[in-house]
This record gives sequence, structure tokens and C-alpha cells, in this order.
Amino acid sequence: MRGGRWLGLVCGLVIALALSACSKRAVKTGAGGGAGGTGPGGSATGVAGAAGTTGAGGAGTTGVAGTTGAGVAGTTGAGVAGTTGAGGAGAAGAAGTTGAAGAAGAAGAGGTSGAGGTCVTGYRLSATGTCLWGPMPLDPGFQNTPAGAWTLERGAAIMPTATGIVEPGALALDKTAICAGARARQTITMPGRAASEAFALRVAASGTCKSSASSTSNDCTAPDVVTILNGAATYFRLMNFPFSSGNRTACLGERAYGGVVDVVAQAAYRTGCSNAILDLAIDHVGIEPLATCPMPGTLPDGDFEATASNWTGQISTGTPSPNSTAEIQAGVGTNNSRAAHLRTNDDCQAATLTGPISSPLASIPNLAVQLTYRGTVNENLVVKLDDVTIGSITSTSAQTATVARACVPENSKGMTQTALLGLFGPPTFIQNCTPPHMNEFVVDDLQFVSDPTCAAAAWVSDGGFERTDPARAWSFGLTTDTVQGGVASATVDTTPANARSGQRAVKLSTNGGCSSASVFVPISIPMPTATAGPALTLFYRTAPALTSSRPTLTAGTSSATLSDARDYTQVQVCLDPTLGGRNVAANVQMNAGFIDCSVTFPDESIWIDDVAVTTSPTCPAI
Repeated sequence: MRGGRWLGLVCGLVIALALSACSKRAVKTGAGGGAGGTGPGGSATGVAGAAGTTGAGGAGTTGVAGTTGAGVAGTTGAGVAGTTGAGGAGAAGAAGTTGAAGAAGAAGAGGTSGAGGTCVTGYRLSATGTCLWGPMPLDPGFQNTPAGAWTLERGAAIMPTATGIVEPGALALDKTAICAGARARQTITMPGRAASEAFALRVAASGTCKSSASSTSNDCTAPDVVTILNGAATYFRLMNFPFSSGNRTACLGERAYGGVVDVVAQAAYRTGCSNAILDLAIDHVGIEPLATCPMPGTLPDGDFEATASNWTGQISTGTPSPNSTAEIQAGVGTNNSRAAHLRTNDDCQAATLTGPISSPLASIPNLAVQLTYRGTVNENLVVKLDDVTIGSITSTSAQTATVARACVPENSKGMTQTALLGLFGPPTFIQNCTPPHMNEFVVDDLQFVSDPTCAAAAWVSDGGFERTDPARAWSFGLTTDTVQGGVASATVDTTPANARSGQRAVKLSTNGGCSSASVFVPISIPMPTATAGPALTLFYRTAPALTSSRPTLTAGTSSATLSDARDYTQVQVCLDPTLGGRNVAANVQMNAGFIDCSVTFPDESIWIDDVAVTTSPTCPAI
């Protein structure tokens, strides 16, 4: 195409964090105590009156027999397992009344379950009487100790003495194994969050080239790594071209606490694996304490009022316009509070704020992220979770705040992920960055809510394109040659007669060479079953007869060309089962980019409706 460029999206950054090897908590039990609540670092100490004494022992006992003064509630100490028993006698107080019993300690990391010093699930009792975490899962460094801790599937192999990044040992996935969908898995039991502490999953891996290819050869890189915990995936970007390695962490979400957890480690993709020359060595997969991880089911600093915010800004530089802006600014939010402030000054700039959020798993049905916004009229704000757009918002007012709700994809529920608020260039093919074009948004009041227009099982957030919320789940992309005059368009057709069901359908049109129109729909790919693989289905029709445009469907690593169809026709695309647990964007494109840019023709259009994701016995399970 002549005289233009495509503006790509900006991805969230993943920050490597160093983690401590274990967590220690005191586990001594106070004298005379019965079984009590498990405390975060300690038990409750009953105090009688102003001069009451505390119970003896590492975990103080709850006072029930203080003799004077109003009793003060027991406090949480540094030990664990507050126990109920006879309290120490309080000293005489001014009022001479009997003190109330101290409250039991709240749950805490590595707490005991009562007298006897038993650690909660996942912790082990040391010889010195402290609870130490892990290892979890067993054999995190793939040293085959204990033997058979990992179940190896489809060609995966353990190399106990391999040189590693974190420690000796590695899970070896060569080219043949990656093509076969090789993986290692282990079933573990995790403590509940209230009885433990914040955890992150640490993954280290390296890629090596087993050929004589040069260091600049494109066929000599290894894939990244994916871990799957109870059916939802976390993508670890570890590989950097060419020969590379990485060590990353990701905070755990609600899915990973309080019960049996299935842990899977595998290559992130197998696209082109039959031609690539690669080997992947996963050196470490371990769950370790990380105090900075958010509480599961929460959206930290959604009002941007925290003194030390966990939101990080990123801006564009180097264009003719002044630099873009991504900040938390005082006085611009709700009731003149602090809020996110984003601004770009030309079509080549971007501005983003990213921060961790931890979506609830099941406590909020029809889960959505709600926010308030105001911005430049007819300009767009993008909301993402781990690089997948879940909301595209077009502003209607620069002064009045509006509420928007973006549906949370199924595979994001119960996961801690990176949220992104961003301004990017328009979804069109543009000629240069010179003309000024300002886009400015203020965003505030992020929170999790229930929205009945979001699907209860959100494998597709809005497959029928029926939601009228300002936060559209789908987004458009356009490529147009503005020199020759070919035009592409992407709209929601609100004429009921043009929809297969409901009131609306997406319409993509082209009328000139070097042009294309796309719609991107976020989907969650389910895990395959023993007899059925994941599949995407949709209905489409075209008009008039296509002579110059070619419609295609792409989802993950799967694609299909859509044939001419006057009436709504269903198409099914089998999805790669190794992508199970991930969110991806399904893309339908109407493309005339393969013909000369000077060619124009009458509009050719495709309508898309009723996008769905399921498992099908006609699709491979591996």
C-alpha cells in the first residue's frame, strides 16, 4: 500500500520481581489454650482492664477471667492460631468489673490449627517450630526429586542435572515435543488466602538452537511459556530474539487458592513448529510468597487515590507533536478527586496506564469492570486485560462523566492480570504523523460490578453485538488507501432485518483496492475435553456477489476463508487445543488488499452475527 503505515497496539509490560524462597511464621502455642481461630501471624491476647496481663506463649491465650475493668479485645500477634483457654488474671482496675474475653486472632500465614503446632496446607513445620512454605508444586526445578512429581505428556522430558537459571534441572521440550503439544502437569492442594499469604507463580526458561543457524536466523528462537492453573492460562514473555532466556513472576488469583489446583506448564504456541529449529528448557515453575500481589477478587486503587499507586504510565516520544501524557492527576476526577489522565497529540502517539487487577472467580455473576470517563468527543479509549481488548469506548462529552461497563472474559475470572487504559491512533491506515490530532480522556472509579448484559459464562462477551453499553466488547480496524480513494467501513448495522437474531449485526464493507475492514471480538478458549476440542462458530452472509473482496476468519492460530453466501450461513473453526485457557481476539476481515490500489468497485459487504465458542467432538482435543 502506498504512503501509509499501520499503528499497532501497545502491550502491557511485565515486571520481573525477585521472590524470597520461603515464608516463616511462629507456631508456638500459648499455655492453657483450647482450639482457636487461625491468626495472620498470631493469636488473640485477652486483656483484662487497663492493667491486664497477656497469656504466656508464642500465641497468647484469650482472656476469659480478667477481674477488673472493661476487657480489651485481643489483638493479632506475630504468631499463629489464637487459642481459647484460661486467661491470665488481670490486675485490679479502677472500675472493679470483670473484663470481657479477648477475641480470637484472625487467620494468618502459616498459622497453626490449634494446640500441637500443625501448619496449614502448603506449609511444613520446621525443627525450630516455624512454618515454612513449600515447595509448591513439588520439584519446582525439575530435578526429579521426588521422582514422578510431574506427569510428563507428549514427549516432555526432565533433565535433572541441566544447567538452569534458578537451580539445576529443566523440563526439556524439543521441536518434536512442542509440535505434539508436550507439557508437564501436577495436581496440588493450596491453602485458602485468609489462612496463608499472597503468592506469585515464578517461571524461568531458556531457548536454545540445535543447528548451525546463525545468531540472526529467524528460525532459531524458542516460544514463550504458558502455565495453566485450574483451566485459565498465564502467558510468560520470556524469549527475546535470538537466543534468550527469562525469569518472570505473575501474581495468583482466586482460582489458585483454597483447594485442589491443576498446574500445567507448556510452550506458549506451536505455530510453525514443523519448520522452526528450536528447543525450550523450562527451568523453574514454583509458587512463592510475594507480599505486593493484590488480594484475590480486588481491583487495587481503582479510584487512583493511593499515595503510592500501582498504576504505571507509558507515553510516546519522538513525533513532531509534544509528548503524549499518561498520569494520575489531582482535581480532575469524581468530585475533584484524583483520576487517570491520558492525552495524545497526533495519530502516531499512544498513552497508556497499566496496573494489576484480580478478578473475582464466582462471587459476582455477569462480571464487568465499571469505570467513569469523559473525553474528546468522537475519540476512543481502549480497555485491555493482558493484551486483549475488552472495551472500546467512544466519548460523547468532554465535560460530563459517563459510566461504562466492560464484560470480563471467562478465562480472566479468578485471575490476576494487567489492566490497561490506553489511547492509540485511529483504526485506519494513515499517511503521516504531522497533522495535530488531540485525544484526551479522564478515567476514574474502576470497580467490579454485576451487569446482566454480560454473559454469565463469558466465552464470548457480546457475540450478538446487542449490548448498547459505551464499552463495546468488539473493536474495528480499517485499512484505506487515501491517495487512490478506495474506502473501507466497519459499523454495527441496527436494521433488524439485516441481523440473524436480535436487532444488530456487524457490517464490513470495501470498495477499492488496498483496503480492508476488520472486526475483533474477544473470546475465551475453553480447555479441551477427552473427546472434544475447542471451536468457534459464527453466522455470516455477503452481498452482492463478491468479485473483488475476500472475507477471512482468524482466531488464535486457526483461520478460514469464508465463501460467498446470500443467506446467513454458519461456519465453524477448530481452535488449537493447546491454546485452551487463554483469551484471544477473533478477527473477521473483509479484504481487498490483494488487488491494485487504483481499482475501485461497488461496495461489497459481509454481515456477521451470533459468534460463539464451545467444544466440539469434530475438533481435535490435542
